[in-house]
Amino acid sequence: MMCKIKYSALTYYPSFLLTDNTTIGVAFHNLSTNERRFEITSNITRIANTYDELNPDILKIILHSIKESICKDSSYSFNNTETSFDLYDFTKFYVNEFKFTPIVEVDVENFDSFIDEAKKIYLRYDYSKEQRPSVGDEIKFLKHIISSKKNDCSSKPLFGEFNDQINFDYIINNEYAIKIFDFKNSTQKQSISTARSWALAAQEVTPMHKVVFIYSHDMDILSENAKSKLKTALAILNKYSYKTLEISEGASFISSITNNQLSVI
Repeated sequence: MMCKIKYSALTYYPSFLLTDNTTIGVAFHNLSTNERRFEITSNITRIANTYDELNPDILKIILHSIKESICKDSSYSFNNTETSFDLYDFTKFYVNEFKFTPIVEVDVENFDSFIDEAKKIYLRYDYSKEQRPSVGDEIKFLKHIISSKKNDCSSKPLFGEFNDQINFDYIINNEYAIKIFDFKNSTQKQSISTARSWALAAQEVTPMHKVVFIYSHDMDILSENAKSKLKTALAILNKYSYKTLEISEGASFISSITNNQLSVI
């Protein structure tokens, strides 16, 4: 039996001036049964070691407090007013270093199975290297979101200035050209070279399509020099695209493509 769910990832930003962030939890709300779950990273020590301004004990308290608030049986309270649970109302109050991504709504056959799939996308460092999602898994995950929105989606090639084929992963509503990058295993030179190549492709198809680049990365475990190179690659993509988004933001954006109404990311 299909059920409709909403979910949002909780991310930590060490500075509001920086784009660096890491996902530390994911909230799920099954609208069909009212079941709520908040999945917390099991790798708090690694996160605290990466961002030394975080106290792991305090972080645990914060995350478990959020979990308790989300998972109450029937209601929660803001300003002493009892209301039925609404994920948007809950997440909108997190606006500083802890932020929830825009909410994604998706139809799924099995709530538990989808949570397991989403955890591997958003909390990838909780898993061994062999268990982490491949770029194919990420494309499949985003395809699920696209299909839930009943948008027209194809993988048809577009054509460049010299009638050469340019193969994006998805064309949505014949308007958005989506390309997904896996920078997790790329060398520094490969990342910049790939970015320059796709920047040119984006320029050639932009008159007819809005190009959206979506990427996954290992930013929080890279050396400072490797981070700098990856940021250069992302800056190139960002300059020549409609949007360049990390995969959690990309999922939210794709979910918002419906009836010409898009969330601001």
